[in-house]
Amino acid sequence: MEVVLKELDNDEDARLADYFAVIAGTSTGGILTTMISAPNEKGRPLFAAKDTISFYFEHGPKIFPPGASPPFFAPKFDGKYLHKVLQEKLGETRLHQTLTNVIVPTFDMKNFQPTIFTKWR
Repeated sequence: MEVVLKELDNDEDARLADYFAVIAGTSTGGILTTMISAPNEKGRPLFAAKDTISFYFEHGPKIFPPGASPPFFAPKFDGKYLHKVLQEKLGETRLHQTLTNVIVPTFDMKNFQPTIFTKWR
């Protein structure tokens, strides 16, 4: 989609965060949401949509290891590698700094309730 937007607007720097008032996703969609809406040092999106593919080829197997079998009522993945990679890529960037509004629904396993991360709160 980003490629089409670049062509339509004749803008090589066009990014999805420039066109959407809200971007949302859960699980891997939440990772993608933050990747395409987090700012770089110039105030532009840190990742182009096409960059997410190489990110998943490189880091996906360690973020979502095959054969993970959690105990009942526990997260399927421990998130340690994901936390490490996000810290490397995003540093001190926080959700309120995203370039568009974001919504990342999650489930808090400790309190057994849904939690929604947004730029609004």
